[in-house]
Amino acid sequence: MENIELLPDFNIDEVKTANRVEKFLLKAIPLFEAQSQLEQLQSPSLSGMPGGGSMGNGTEEKILQKMGANDKLYLINRAIDYCPYNKNYILQELYLEGKPEYILRKELHYSRSRFWKLKQEALIWFAEIFAPYYDLRVKK
Repeated sequence: MENIELLPDFNIDEVKTANRVEKFLLKAIPLFEAQSQLEQLQSPSLSGMPGGGSMGNGTEEKILQKMGANDKLYLINRAIDYCPYNKNYILQELYLEGKPEYILRKELHYSRSRFWKLKQEALIWFAEIFAPYYDLRVKK
């Protein structure tokens, strides 16, 4: 009989994982937001030659790229939503809203060390939830 693991593997390097997730969020969110913006789409052009005509300008590729970026943003947002409340709030404010860390820390009335610990926990929660789509965890 096969031994089935019911709990995820928590044998991760928490500091490296948190750093990796933060780098991912800081780069991925603006990139996917930019890619998801609807670019000016031009009408496809046909070559006018019988049989050899092809759709020009890559309109289909632009639409597919836009859809892919939207899907990625949706997954990131859902993973953040599924983090516990205080942790998803930190992730939303820092990475989705772009609020500076020192302002958020003051609003929440946390010391620098307490905020850092909660932020690290939030980033690890995100990594665990997002792992089926893209594994950002760093193993020990």
